[in-house]
Amino acid sequence: MEATCDNCGDLTRIKYQRNEYPRGLQETYFKCESCDKKFSCFVTDGKVRKMQKDIRKEKDTLVRYNMQTEISTRMKELKRKVNRGI
Repeated sequence: MEATCDNCGDLTRIKYQRNEYPRGLQETYFKCESCDKKFSCFVTDGKVRKMQKDIRKEKDTLVRYNMQTEISTRMKELKRKVNRGI
C-alpha cells in the first residue's frame, strides 16, 4: 500500500508501526520514507479494543452502527491525547 505524503509530496510505502503508551494506549502509524514525517493512523485503548471485539459478534445493524460511532468518537479523542503528548 502506498500514499502521497502531505508534508513533502513524495509517494511512500505504508509500513505500519506501533507505539505503546501508559494506560494501555496503542498507536498505529507510519512514517514517510522521504522526509520521515510521522502519520498517526489510529489509537486504541482497552475499551476500544473490547468494543471492536464485541462489534464483530453483533448481528443487529443498528446496534453495530451505534457501537462503531462510539468507537470512532473515542478513537478520535485518544488520537488527540497522543498527538498532544498525553
